[in-house]
Amino acid sequence: MRSKQPDPTNASHQPAWSEPQACAAGEGSDRTGLEPPPASGGSVYDRSTLLREITPESVDAVVGLAGPDTDSPMVLLEIRHLGGALDRRPESGNAFDTRGSAYLLYGVAFGSPDQAEMFGRHLDGLISALQPWSSGRRFVNFFSAADADAVPAGYRPETFRRLVELKKTYDPQNLFRLNHNIAPV
Repeated sequence: MRSKQPDPTNASHQPAWSEPQACAAGEGSDRTGLEPPPASGGSVYDRSTLLREITPESVDAVVGLAGPDTDSPMVLLEIRHLGGALDRRPESGNAFDTRGSAYLLYGVAFGSPDQAEMFGRHLDGLISALQPWSSGRRFVNFFSAADADAVPAGYRPETFRRLVELKKTYDPQNLFRLNHNIAPV
C-alpha cells in the first residue's frame, strides 16, 4: 500500500542554511568547493546511488523509508532524471560515467554530530533498500565524506585504473587530495 504523497504547498520547512559560501584556501579542510556552512555547529550527512530504473516497488521502498508517515531524519531527498547527454559517450572520451543509469537518488540529513550514527544508519538503509534497482555505480559529484572507500564505484574499473596511473605520474605526493580522492597507489 502506498503512502499519501507529500503536500508541496506545505510552507513549514525552514532551510538549514541561507546560501553557499566559498572556502578560502586552507580553510575548512573538511569542506570542498561551494558548500553550505553548517548552521549552529550542525553537520550535513548524505548518501547517493545511481538507479537503472524507477518502478512502483522502488517508489514504495523510498516512501516507506522517507515518506511523510515515517520518522525519517532526512531534510532532503532528490531523485534526478539523468539520460540524454549524460548517457552518451563523447567522441573525445572522459572519466565521467553515469551511462546506463537513468536516475540519481540523493538523501541528506542535517544535525548535530551526536546524531551522525543514526543518520548514517538511516541513509545507508535507504541506499541498501534500493539495491535491486541500483546500477551499482555512483555519481562522483554526490559522494559524501563517508564515501572515501567508495570512490572506485564512481568509475568503470578500466577508467579508475587509468586515473590512478595518471595520479601516480602527475601527483605522486597526493597534493590534490581535498576532493573525492584517487590516491596514487
